[in-house]
Parts: sequence; structure tokens; C-alpha cells
Amino acid sequence: MMARSLAWITVLWALCLQESLQQHLQKVSFIDRDRRQWRPTESSYATRGISITPIDGNTNRCFSTSPSKGNERGDPYWQVDLEEPVTIQLITLYACSSYWYELKNVEVYIDEQFVGQVSDVSLSRVINITTGLPMTGQKVKLTKPGGPHQALSVAEVEIYECQNGYYGEGCKERCGEGCRYGWCDKTNGHCECELGWTGEKCDGT
Repeated sequence: MMARSLAWITVLWALCLQESLQQHLQKVSFIDRDRRQWRPTESSYATRGISITPIDGNTNRCFSTSPSKGNERGDPYWQVDLEEPVTIQLITLYACSSYWYELKNVEVYIDEQFVGQVSDVSLSRVINITTGLPMTGQKVKLTKPGGPHQALSVAEVEIYECQNGYYGEGCKERCGEGCRYGWCDKTNGHCECELGWTGEKCDGT
């Protein structure tokens, strides 16, 4: 009974964390869900899930790579190309309801730079990988270490950047009042000033 209560507390905590993290974020994973326009992706091996892509906005379907066949080598992977450099703050992974355990130990990379690894999916199927300070990159890759006989399954991958007008870790900082168009660099807050404002962040007069 205690273990079940702890599990529910963990799930609720994950959902609350998800909501707080997304307060000043905007999703860049797909272009237009209604028109079924998604970012280009690639993956290893043939899939055995029922989803053609884990960036379609549906967290209830499963995308899965099959273990290697024949002479194929290497770790299973899935990758999305955002088509232009994006200042990424948060990557959220949803584990499949049936193959949830196949998300464990998955590593996350932005342009081949390691961001984090999924250590446990037993208590919550929503995993948040934060970058700390926003990281700029064009390709996000998931890979499952252990060789070609491993399988990688994920229901949905959501990639977020700061909303225009916010910057910094957690996108908690608001751009300077004097920033032109209200926008600034999403990493350090630097911007082009409106007339009468000074400073790298246009917060002085």
C-alpha cells in the first residue's frame, strides 16, 4: 500500500514539474499536427510499434525499433532534424505503455553532445531531460547503448525552447524592457536596444 502511494506521489510530482517547466516554453518538435507535418526523422532498423513517428503529438501510441537483424551493427537510435539551429531548454520523453522498460538507459544528445540519460521509468512514464542553460542545436538524438540487440521504444518526444521574450535556465528570466520587439538571445538575454536604452540586455537608460 505504501509503495503504491509513493508511486502516485511520484507521478503527480512529475506532472507538476512538467507544468512548471513549460511555463515559458514553446514546442518545436513538429510543424503542424493538424496537417500532419513533422520534422524529418531517421532511425535504426525497422519499427515494430504502431506509430510512424514519436513527434506526432500522440502520447498513447508507441514507436519502437526492432533489435538488429543479419549483419547490422551499432546501437539502436532515433533522431529528429529541427531544420535549423534551435536554443533547446527541455526534452520530454513519454514511455510506451507496453514497452515502457525499453526507454530505460536511453541517452539523449543534441548535435552529438550528451545531454542526459534515462535512469528509471518504473514510477513515471514522463521523463524530463533539462539542459540547464539552453543549448543550441539542430538535431536531437536518442540512442540505446548496448549493441544491436537492444530495443528502443518511446511514445512521444517533445522538444522545447524558451518563448520569445524569455531566456536563461528554465526560461525564467524576462528580456530587458528596452529590447527591440521584446526579444533577446535565449541563452544570455543580450539584445538590440530600442532608442534610449543601453546595456547588453537593454535594461539601462
